[in-house]
Amino acid sequence: MIELSVVGAGWRAEFFLRIAQALPSLFAVRSVVARSEARAERLRAVYGVRVVDGVDALFRDGAGDAAVVVLPAAAAPEVTTALVKAGTPVLTETPPAPDVAAMHELWAVLGGDAPVRVAEQYRLQPHHAARLALAGSGVIGPVGYARVSVAHGYHATSLLRLALDAGMESPLVRAVTHLDPAARVHGRDDWHAEVVVRPGVNTIATLDFGDRMGVYEFTGEQYLSPIRGRHLTIRGERGEIADDAVAYVRGPRDVVRTRIVRDDTGLDGDLAGHHLRGLDCDGRRAWTNPFGTARLSDDELAGAGVLAELAEFVRTGGDGGGCGYGLAEAAQDQYLAALIDEAAASGEAVRAEPQPWAKR
Repeated sequence: MIELSVVGAGWRAEFFLRIAQALPSLFAVRSVVARSEARAERLRAVYGVRVVDGVDALFRDGAGDAAVVVLPAAAAPEVTTALVKAGTPVLTETPPAPDVAAMHELWAVLGGDAPVRVAEQYRLQPHHAARLALAGSGVIGPVGYARVSVAHGYHATSLLRLALDAGMESPLVRAVTHLDPAARVHGRDDWHAEVVVRPGVNTIATLDFGDRMGVYEFTGEQYLSPIRGRHLTIRGERGEIADDAVAYVRGPRDVVRTRIVRDDTGLDGDLAGHHLRGLDCDGRRAWTNPFGTARLSDDELAGAGVLAELAEFVRTGGDGGGCGYGLAEAAQDQYLAALIDEAAASGEAVRAEPQPWAKR
């Protein structure tokens, strides 16, 4: 059990509150900071949480074991720094700072030893976690190529770096954009009453690590649209993972073609309630749900994983594995995302340079 305070009261704060509400044996909420009284009333009514009107109240009353900072990127660094200086471990939202210059300033103040984790959850979404685990198992051989068309900027560069095992390496970045208008039919919460075509821009970039190539592609409508799919491809010498399709060479004249398949309960005559038990591939479990029968979406399962990593970080002081996504990792993601934007705007290739967080 970890006791958390949440700093922020918007949509993302409710994301973590829903997870805590669904998993009360793992996560308890001590306080939520909300400046708007209307938001405070909603949070009290829906989640039964204690709401205070400022971070000062956390300093007076205690933030619990850790604080989850879910504020706009421009406001997050100041609050994160204040909490760390007060002795409170922090899980901060992505990105930890609004731009690379601000990230340099935050790193100069906190460095790599501060008790800060970053809520980068895409790597923990069940299907992505299974794909990364399969690639890491060696079944497709050494990985030389990955294409991420899943999310924007730093989320995508996180997945690319993990798929290619690129660490803090410095790629050569090229990028182009083109117009991509699309019918917007679905929002964050529901379907739209009318079909309206909205302008959009698709960005395509290559991140050349020398012996490995990463490809980034994203248009904003992909997050919520049923007509702009999300895709992750990882290729190795002996096989390929393309979304949920897996193919690999087992031996001479022997190629295995299989799929990542969901093991969901609550279907047909199954009365166990609806939840995801795990993901299977080629007769083996590729990902197991560690959160039992809680009714959580795939993204909420990833968020629960982020909170579980935070709990392990607090319990162990950061020693050992399973302690989450560090500030250096998130900073590198943000830096590479900024280079993609720079290359797209200039039309010129941009060479990444080693950053302070890469020199630890």
